Amino acid sequence: MSDKENKGEGRHIPAEISRAVLLESGHSCAIPTCQFPVTEFAHIEPFAKVKVHKVSNIVALCPNHHDLFDKKKTIDRKAMRAYKLKLQFINKRYTKYEMRLLKILASKPVVLASGEIEAMGLLQDKLVENVKTFVTQSISITDESLGKITYEDEFVQSFAAQLTSKGEDFINVWKSDSENLLDTL
Repeated sequence: MSDKENKGEGRHIPAEISRAVLLESGHSCAIPTCQFPVTEFAHIEPFAKVKVHKVSNIVALCPNHHDLFDKKKTIDRKAMRAYKLKLQFINKRYTKYEMRLLKILASKPVVLASGEIEAMGLLQDKLVENVKTFVTQSISITDESLGKITYEDEFVQSFAAQLTSKGEDFINVWKSDSENLLDTL
């Protein structure tokens, strides 16, 4: 889900954003070892400062961790951004294969990738592109009673993957350990 700016909404977080944050955290606290059912939302950068509700800046927390973050300040913003980022990968935005592919593409201009299905998340988010197809596999299903083909498709089994400019931005922010990684998507 893309972040939506909601200026003029006040401190009330719109339902669409609340839903996205809860789905991201699995309806439990964003701190990985906690998993207490969520009852509260926290802005990583204070709402009073940013005056906008964005999914990338809101995290779901149990009351205890919310207190540790907002009041006691024992959890700092950098740590909270790291927890937020982990949620994206824990919830399998990208598979381990895709993460490894990105890691290799961070140091090589083109990599032989194992199929468009395996890299589907990166392709859909336009972080990588297929610059040359090497192997395809086709499928054809025939209805014997009609003697007609009822389904045909072709799948890319291996291709040359290359970072797009959006992918390069993603890698650069990832390498810098920046808290803005989610904003590049």
